[in-house]
Amino acid sequence: RFDPTCDGYSFWTIVDVLFRAQGLFDPFWQPKPGGFTPEEFRMFNSPTAILKRADGQPFVAVAGQTLKESLWVSHFGEEDVKDAKLVWTLCAGKETLASGSLETGAVGVGTVREISPWSFTVPPLVRPVHAVLEAKLVGTETFATNRWDFWLFPKREPKDGPCMAATRDVYPALAVRFPGLARIGTP
Repeated sequence: RFDPTCDGYSFWTIVDVLFRAQGLFDPFWQPKPGGFTPEEFRMFNSPTAILKRADGQPFVAVAGQTLKESLWVSHFGEEDVKDAKLVWTLCAGKETLASGSLETGAVGVGTVREISPWSFTVPPLVRPVHAVLEAKLVGTETFATNRWDFWLFPKREPKDGPCMAATRDVYPALAVRFPGLARIGTP
């Protein structure tokens, strides 16, 4: 969907045929257990799709870390999208960790366009969480929603490292976590 010159794509088949598990649905046109639901499939296979380009950013982060993301709209509907907002939430279960909205401006038919550079700082956490970032296009009749998984962890406090030593090759990485760490061979 990021390719602005893509004229479309096709699937080999939408339904499993002759003992081949290659479709979205089983041979009886039912969703497959553990497979994509039609709603999940629609997130990236609708006339309008919300995309996220992580630009090398991880999907695993630590409290206090700022993640810079890039949200895009790929629009191939019948009319331009006008005056819509991209509303996003980052939730861990039922708890909202962060939320906001971005103005999309006009998105013309046949365009793939970045909405806005976007970032969020992982809030303080007491335990690791599986978080879901969900983005929705609102204020228009165009359906578009998408979601992405993140794994977020509490910030690790440095630990005292007296009576510990490390070899020269690993010392720089471990010294950040263990301030009292010595190099092997030092008294």
